[in-house]
Amino acid sequence: MGKIYEQLSIEERTMIQTQLGLGIKPAAIAAGLKRSASILSRELHRNGWTRPKLPRGPGRPTVAGGYGAESAHQRARVCTVTPRVERRLHPGTALWGHARRYLKAGSSPEQMAGTLALVHAETPSLQVAHATIYTAIYAMPRGELRTEIIGWLRLGHAERRPRARGEDRRGPIPDRVSIHGRPPEIAERLVPGHWEGDLIKGAHNRPAVGTRVERTTWFTVLSKMDDASAESALSGFSHVLNRIEAQKRLSLTYDQGREMAAHQRLTEATGGRSTAPIRTVPGSVASMRTPTVGCASTFPRGATGAATLRESWTRLPGH
Repeated sequence: MGKIYEQLSIEERTMIQTQLGLGIKPAAIAAGLKRSASILSRELHRNGWTRPKLPRGPGRPTVAGGYGAESAHQRARVCTVTPRVERRLHPGTALWGHARRYLKAGSSPEQMAGTLALVHAETPSLQVAHATIYTAIYAMPRGELRTEIIGWLRLGHAERRPRARGEDRRGPIPDRVSIHGRPPEIAERLVPGHWEGDLIKGAHNRPAVGTRVERTTWFTVLSKMDDASAESALSGFSHVLNRIEAQKRLSLTYDQGREMAAHQRLTEATGGRSTAPIRTVPGSVASMRTPTVGCASTFPRGATGAATLRESWTRLPGH
């Protein structure tokens, strides 16, 4: 279930005013109200509280600095009823019609945003960021329309998922090479022959499909794998890469997935260079997300077993 935000009540705002007058710090007030400290900070910033510039005399309590519960509650109600900025993408607009058409045709929000920027280069009102598309979809009220549109997404998650999933407690890949060490011809896509790798994982990580995308041409090759282990990745990746001419497989960049723990052995088996990028560096394996997700959408969700993989494999482009 998604996160639900509840507005501060008049009782909570009265408590805030009282405790500010007693000199209690905002963080402690937020903890007492069982609210996030950021919520209280935003409340004080939006509704007129200012920190007193001069201390009061001995024996006199510190004033609340201008924050009043009644006026703050009234202002919050006005701001809630009258939004300051209208949403760029919502049902009934021309942009919403474009969004539905592209999504129904199988385009991802990223592809749709890029296409609209090219087709409507002179019309900013018909351009939109992919993050705005996701926000508009998941902000829709629950119902048949929301379910239908989410079903058009390639992953089709009922709730939007955070990008960060925490740190891997197993530690980093040993002896990895930083993406900052990539030569310019790799980073700037000057010559072909430099690849990016990723995995399409089935239910319970069995089976899996290894994907390699050439950074300059976006030529994509796939390999069948029994699971997502490091040994399976080593076998599947080296088998496919060794079928490519040596001058056309110069390097392989991949993320920090544990399936790449044997990257040194992969380098030896293929005779190429490999770099394991830091996850937060932009442009590491982003260019291959679209072809990877496009291939993943060919396989049935929750697929398990080699038979299902073989059956779905024949539907992939080029097979």
